Amino acid sequence: MRKLFTLRSKTLAENGIETQKELWARAKDAGYNGLRIITEATFEKAGDGATYHAIMSTAVVDRHGEIVYQNFDLKSFKKNPVLLDSHNYDSIENIIGRVKNPTSKTGALEGDLQFARMNPRGVLAENLVEGGFASAVSIGFIPMEFDEKGNITKSELLELSVVSVPANPEALIGDKKGLGTKGITPTNPAGYGMAPENQEWSAPTLQDFTEQSFGDLTDAERAMIARHFAWAEVMPPEMYGQLKLPHHSPTTHDAVWRGCASAMGVCLGAMGGADIPEGDMRDVYNHLAEHYTEFGKEVPAFKAYTPEEIATIADGTYTAKVAEPEPAPVPVATPTLAEQVATALNTELAGRKQLIRHVASEIQAIAAPGARKRQVMQVLRALLNT
Repeated sequence: MRKLFTLRSKTLAENGIETQKELWARAKDAGYNGLRIITEATFEKAGDGATYHAIMSTAVVDRHGEIVYQNFDLKSFKKNPVLLDSHNYDSIENIIGRVKNPTSKTGALEGDLQFARMNPRGVLAENLVEGGFASAVSIGFIPMEFDEKGNITKSELLELSVVSVPANPEALIGDKKGLGTKGITPTNPAGYGMAPENQEWSAPTLQDFTEQSFGDLTDAERAMIARHFAWAEVMPPEMYGQLKLPHHSPTTHDAVWRGCASAMGVCLGAMGGADIPEGDMRDVYNHLAEHYTEFGKEVPAFKAYTPEEIATIADGTYTAKVAEPEPAPVPVATPTLAEQVATALNTELAGRKQLIRHVASEIQAIAAPGARKRQVMQVLRALLNT
């Protein structure tokens, strides 16, 4: 299974990295085995009616002047030139076509796409391309060569996928906000550690990071500051006030336990909660929960809490309530066989005596010679005494 890191126009600034070469080194350290770039493609139906000539421009110049030159080595790709549905590798159902006659030129990748009409997904993809609804392709690759500025100049092509993202260059090669996310949870500062658990904490100001004004900082410097926070409105931030929930030391860059607890408390409702879009809260919570685990602390559940519980979360003393176990049922002794027999006999005798008393009362009411009645009653009393 391939794991591809998505390269966007602001990826370097978001991660506080200066060059694409450094980005690739960090991506490999994080377990990625390739990069991918999402680009707009143009499709022209060929004369045979069965293929589409596609031109996928990948030489992108963003507003920071970063350039991604894609000069591809196609040897490995030509051995299995499949076209995939959104980078899904788990089933052959996701093979929606193949790329015939792939060629690579500086700044562009071209090829003839033949959709798999025996696969319903291939038919759907072809219809979407034919109707102009699909115009984005994701290109997976491994960087091979870099120029003196650290820009990628040659790569090995891994695979192509048709993807469902807006046909808009700014959105396709833009920041996460352009793709619909309301905010961003920055990555941790590079090389951060865990501060001593008892280290004091107070929310840092801009002056704790730098003596410069925020507007005078470079995008990379502003992105580096943002990585000390759990949420940023945009990346790189344009104002210091767009950063929320600090929890890293501005001097050592280590995560500070009391800062993490304070941020978690605000995330879950302390001080009226954070001014963060609801859709971003889960990402913020997950980010802080990772620090809880690193400190060996119990992670509070993502749910509503009482004000008293929120206060303990914010000061780092929270522990989940453990439900008291229900009392064990009192065991009921099972009677022995002898006890069961005795109970049955006693029950039977009691029934007989009740019957005799009833008969005696009936006889007492019968009009009969006195001597005869006395004899019957004597017999009944004898039976009662047995």
